Amino acid sequence: MRHLITTFTLVFLGLCAFAQEGEESTKPPQIFPTSPEAASLGKYGEIPVNLSTGKINHTIPLHTINEAGFSLPISLSYNYSGLMVDEIPGATGLGWDFSGKGMITRQVRGLADESQLGYIGPNQIGKKVHQYATNSQSMPADEIGLLIREAAAGKWDTESDKYMISVGSLSATFYFNHDGEAVFAPYKNYKLTRLPNNGGFELIDDGGTKYYFELQETTQIETLGAT
Repeated sequence: MRHLITTFTLVFLGLCAFAQEGEESTKPPQIFPTSPEAASLGKYGEIPVNLSTGKINHTIPLHTINEAGFSLPISLSYNYSGLMVDEIPGATGLGWDFSGKGMITRQVRGLADESQLGYIGPNQIGKKVHQYATNSQSMPADEIGLLIREAAAGKWDTESDKYMISVGSLSATFYFNHDGEAVFAPYKNYKLTRLPNNGGFELIDDGGTKYYFELQETTQIETLGAT
C-alpha cells in the first residue's frame, strides 16, 4: 500500500553569497547560519551513534501517528556531540530537538549544486569533472586547463553538496552524482527526485511511502550602516 506524506521542511545549511557571474571575487564567501532547530537536527546524521565518540543520544517518545498502516513517531531527542560556546538553543532547549516534523538539511560544499556554475547546474560542471576523472584522454587540452584553473580559483563547483534526511524513524544521507541522480551513502533502497523549479524533493522509501519536502527555511541577514 502506498501512502503520501506532504509538506515537510527543506533546509539548506551554509548557504553562500557569491558575486555575479563574470566578476572577479577576492573576498571570502558569506556563510548564512540556519536556525537553531535546523542546526540541531543536522547533528543526527553527522556523528554516528558510537560509544567511542562519547556521544549521548536519548529519546523521549511523545506520540505516534498511525494512519492506514503508516506510523510516524513523534519524540523529543537529546543529542550531545559537543556544544559550542555561545551556541543558540532552539525552542526545545540546548541539545534537544523535536523529531517527527521531517526535514532535509544541506551542507553547501563550494557552490550550491543547482547554481549557474554548481555541480549539477546549467553548465554541467559535474559532468566535466566526471569525464576528467574517468576518461581525461577524451577531453581537449584547453578544456582540461580551463577546468583546473576555474576549479582552483573556486569559480567552478567540483564537489556535490551533502544532504541529510530526517523524518520519523527514517534517516539517510545522499549526494547528487554528475547526472543529477541522488546517491545514498550508505546505500538505501529509496528513490529521491528533485521537484521542478527547485521546489523541493520527493522521497519514496522502500515501503512505497512518498514524502514531499517543499517548504524552505530562509535566513535573513541585516547589515546596519556605520553611525
